[in-house]
Amino acid sequence: MKRTVAFVAPLPPPLHGFSGVCAAMLALLRNKASVETFDRAPRSRRTVSKLFRQLREATRYLGTVRQTPNLAVYLGLSGGLGQLVDGIYVVIARAYHNKYLYIAVASPISIRVQP
Repeated sequence: MKRTVAFVAPLPPPLHGFSGVCAAMLALLRNKASVETFDRAPRSRRTVSKLFRQLREATRYLGTVRQTPNLAVYLGLSGGLGQLVDGIYVVIARAYHNKYLYIAVASPISIRVQP
């Protein structure tokens, strides 16, 4: 049985450096694990629409965390005010005792998903 990974990060469109890297990581993870995606990319110019979309994704994430034992979480951290939304995901993950790794130095990408 494959391990499930909650993938929380911005995905294209819009395509920019960070969303491109996240899309590449998602493709790699899908080869190794079952993946639930929670797209953090803005899809609207309207602030209210963006807020509701982010709240919907966070609520969906909460349901996944509660229903999936031994869930791994990949969280692509945002800059600026996006960190406030990222904080919601971190609080939920910690409340349900999800383990995490913090990548602090650049290195070649290597993926190891434990059974």
